[in-house]
Amino acid sequence: MEHFKPHRGDKDLKFDWNNLFLCCSHCNNTKLAKAEYDDILDCTNMNHLVEDWIKYEMKPFPKQNIEITIKYDVITVRNTVKLLDSVYNGEHTQIKTIETNNLKKALLRELLDFQDCLCEYYDDDADKSEKEIYLKKIRKHLKRSSAFCAFKRWIVKENNAYIKDFSAFLD
Repeated sequence: MEHFKPHRGDKDLKFDWNNLFLCCSHCNNTKLAKAEYDDILDCTNMNHLVEDWIKYEMKPFPKQNIEITIKYDVITVRNTVKLLDSVYNGEHTQIKTIETNNLKKALLRELLDFQDCLCEYYDDDADKSEKEIYLKKIRKHLKRSSAFCAFKRWIVKENNAYIKDFSAFLD
C-alpha cells in the first residue's frame, strides 16, 4: 500500500482510504515520502489527464531508456515525470537497478506483443477473420487496465493510420 499524500504522522491521512493505493514495492520505495513527490498527478482524478499531459515512450529494443516527456508544463506534471523517470530509469542501489531492469523487460515484452498484433493486423495476406482476432487483441492492449497502456496509447496517438483505425479504443 502506498500513501498518495505522505502521512508524516498524520493519523487522518495515514488511515484515509482515499489516500491509499496499491503499489509495487519498487515504486513505493522510489517515491517514499520525498517532499518533491508530494504534489504529483492523481491518476484516479478525472481532471488530471495523465495520459495526455505526459508522453510515454520506449523504443522496442533491449537496454533502452524509457522516455517520459512533459506535454503540459505545470508543477504536478513535472514532479510526476521526475518520479516516473526515477521509477523506470533510476539506478540508486543494486536491488533498485535489478527492479528497474525487470520493469523495463516487462515493458519491452508488452510492447513487442503489441507490435506483433499491429504487424499481423496490417499484414496484406491476413484474411478478415485473422484481422478480427488481432483487432480484439489490439483493443485489449489499449484498455486502461492493460499493462503499460499509456505507452501503447502514445504509439497509436502518434500514427495517423493507427488513429484512424483504433481511436475508438482510446475512450
